[in-house]
Amino acid sequence: MGTGLNKPVASQLRYDGIARFFHWAILVLLIVEFIIAWTMPEVEKDTKPDGLIAWHLFFGTLTLIRNPSSAFSCEMQRCPLNILA
Repeated sequence: MGTGLNKPVASQLRYDGIARFFHWAILVLLIVEFIIAWTMPEVEKDTKPDGLIAWHLFFGTLTLIRNPSSAFSCEMQRCPLNILA
């Protein structure tokens, strides 16, 4: 019979809010990115980046910024205990 000292704390059983935010943010960004890319006009060599093309570039940049931010957050946090088992 254990004393309960080895029981993991409930907060260690799942990822924190920041990790979950970054996880779902990439899904939303990719869905928006694909919708814009599907509906934007053909891009030629001299096409100006305005309208849907500007939005496509904006959300693509957010996606690229999100990845290092997520990696940094992951390095600062510990993995949940059930992931390591």
